[in-house]
Amino acid sequence: MTGLWEQHDLLVFSIEHPVKPQKRRTTRSEARILTDNYNINTLHFNIINYKMLTEITYSALVYFMFSMTEWVVHKYIMHGDKDKISFARDHITHHIHTLPDMKLTSSDSYGDSVDKYLGLYFIWHSSFVVFLVGCIECFILSYITGLDVSAFFIVSIVSLFCLYQSSFWNTIHPDIHEIPLNLSWNEGIPGWNGWNGWKQLFGIIMIDNMSLYEWLKANHRMHHVRKGVNKGNYNVTLPGADFIFGTYYKD
Repeated sequence: MTGLWEQHDLLVFSIEHPVKPQKRRTTRSEARILTDNYNINTLHFNIINYKMLTEITYSALVYFMFSMTEWVVHKYIMHGDKDKISFARDHITHHIHTLPDMKLTSSDSYGDSVDKYLGLYFIWHSSFVVFLVGCIECFILSYITGLDVSAFFIVSIVSLFCLYQSSFWNTIHPDIHEIPLNLSWNEGIPGWNGWNGWKQLFGIIMIDNMSLYEWLKANHRMHHVRKGVNKGNYNVTLPGADFIFGTYYKD
């Protein structure tokens, strides 16, 4: 019995007084490794954040540069000397055959004798020119600003802008002039999901109590309505430069 009670007392003592594990102090080498790992992770995080900020800044500058390019090309080339510049001849022909209600007249200029897409669509040739000029501009922009973006990023962002501009132009421009024709891929970059894609996407953004899509349509209608030295609203797909140069008009 005495031995049993002694065992019982030992069991109770063990339960009530558990042995606490001793803490092992971190050695200097282990602490140095932990510090180095933290510094490396922090450095990687800062590099990623810096790269992302650089690419966002560069993309914003690219947008404004392309908006100004669209403005300059539309104002000084497409409305330039039609006897010297083919783009101007095609575009001015388009203006001549645009009625006040934005519909197009029945003209041989839009028949078999002349390209039926005259001044109305971006075909592959137009998109290729936009891409080529865009790449040149963007590499120059990277050099001037010193922003460290890769060549792959530059070509990618130009490709996206070109895809957007061609597809959106081939949606909104014929829609404004009530030409119910969407291009095939053989002819150029067609509208997104027919025309519904861009309409739905830009339909959720509101400006002046109308959707962005309708605002852009109204903006281009005003470009046709205003004549001579009073002409403005040169941006069609990339609004911005008209506000900078004071050529945006509501009426």
